[in-house]
Amino acid sequence: MSKPFSNFKFPIFLGLWVVINLLQAGFTQLDPDEAYYWIYAQQLDWGYFDHPPATALLIKLGTFLLPGELGLRFFIVLANALTLWVIWDLADRPQRGRALYTLLALLVAMPFLHLYGFIATADAPLMLFSALFFWGYRRFLAKPDFSSAALWALIMAALLYSKYHGILLIFFTLLSNWRLLRMPWFYAAGLMGAALFLPHLYWQYSHDFPSFRYHLKGRDDVYELEYTLTYLLNQLVIFSPLLLPSIVLVFFKLPFTDQMQRSYRVVVFGFWLFFLWSTSKGHVEPQWTAILSIPLVLLLFAYEQSRAFASKTIIVLGLVSFGLLLVARVGLLLAWGPLGKQFDNRSWVTALESKAKQLPIVFHNTYRNPALYHFYTGQKAYELTTAQYRKSQYDLWNDEEELLGKKVYLVLDQKTYCSVCDTLVLGKKTMLGTVLEDFQVVEKITLQVLDAPKQARVGDSIQVQLKLHNPYPFAVDPNRGTFKLRLGLGFHRDGQFLWEEYGVPSVPLEVWAAGQEYVLNAKFRIPLKFRGKLDLIFGLRYGELQPTLASEAVKIMVQ
Repeated sequence: MSKPFSNFKFPIFLGLWVVINLLQAGFTQLDPDEAYYWIYAQQLDWGYFDHPPATALLIKLGTFLLPGELGLRFFIVLANALTLWVIWDLADRPQRGRALYTLLALLVAMPFLHLYGFIATADAPLMLFSALFFWGYRRFLAKPDFSSAALWALIMAALLYSKYHGILLIFFTLLSNWRLLRMPWFYAAGLMGAALFLPHLYWQYSHDFPSFRYHLKGRDDVYELEYTLTYLLNQLVIFSPLLLPSIVLVFFKLPFTDQMQRSYRVVVFGFWLFFLWSTSKGHVEPQWTAILSIPLVLLLFAYEQSRAFASKTIIVLGLVSFGLLLVARVGLLLAWGPLGKQFDNRSWVTALESKAKQLPIVFHNTYRNPALYHFYTGQKAYELTTAQYRKSQYDLWNDEEELLGKKVYLVLDQKTYCSVCDTLVLGKKTMLGTVLEDFQVVEKITLQVLDAPKQARVGDSIQVQLKLHNPYPFAVDPNRGTFKLRLGLGFHRDGQFLWEEYGVPSVPLEVWAAGQEYVLNAKFRIPLKFRGKLDLIFGLRYGELQPTLASEAVKIMVQ
């Protein structure tokens, strides 16, 4: 092979990688979260309930060019290719021989570099801008001037616009090199990056900080040992289990040779320890540490480089891992196995569409299913959030106003109690469904607790005073529709829904005029089975469904 041709080995690999990912992107059905991000992209904004807007922007750009799943994922594929190119550059661009083959074997062995080569979620742009962050950091260390600071600032802003986890990468990199605090251009980079992120912060402020409130508080659960054990097990396997012994060896035998390697180590250990601590607050998703694929590849490559690439072990293990990952990717493509099941959605959506008979569909307590339904049918679907679930982007938008007074088709999970619902067998998926006449919209109606007892005994009836506010530009009649509206109370502990009760108002509920407020007095029963500190969240109930999340939580001690 001629020397000039050998210099193109990595670009050739990257081209083949892009082709594989484009084929996978075009023929693999959507994961539910991808459909949810596609919903974001229908209304571009500076922020969304769950995440910043980078993924939505990439999806929007792709759907301008191409239809279907391929359009949705097109720029994700390109972002992944650029991620690999940046990693290659950070490894000093090996051109041939074992150096190149070692790096390629490491890249194709990393599960997350496969997954976010075609899956359009927030982790895909996060991976790209994490790699670029290290690239910008290296440039800044070599030449700390205005141009390096400005470029690094732009990358840091893009990192945060991808996913909030980016702040951890910035922090742990600073932790690895406190001397940055003595460099004026570091402060310039930080200030410029913060300025670029201001539009998103303003969006959060104008929407009452929904993302921060959810991520910092709304996900807290009671600690379970299972959370920690599952996290530790996941971390042992998600960076290619065949490479685990080599990863362990790196941290014991690879000497510190430069500031970049130091930052890689601190970032890896920092992320692992931070999310280990996070298991005290609830379940930690495996992909939350996905960006560690980048420093781990670079550390493993540096270790092999320090040994003059004397062994083929990494290459062999990497290729075996690659083969196993290709089998898994085929499983996703054909919707086989437990992972493939998550991508097998078109069939149940089509079956549900035929049962709904053109009625607008309202999904109960799921933001994923309305997004999938909308994508695969082209018909907008809606979400109804109640006390057993959490809010989403659907709760920030006002789309539910379109449903006032209409006949709708309510779809629920098969485990939800609904005495008037039919069982819907939709291929491999089973749900419940029923038609609701004259639907009354209450999603944005709020209840302010004016007076409630601080203590009670099990079985007691408590008297509560509430202020109801109807923000809609139309009246809502609680006595109309298939499911009449009633006051409801959800009992929660440590963020977990426990129980629900009806409220008995002192006077019958009447029409709530547009933009008006009403003081309601009602009695609620304290359940017999729960003692101790509880949170009370009041709402409105559609018939026998759980109450909406209409009030802030108030605390009560039950004896």
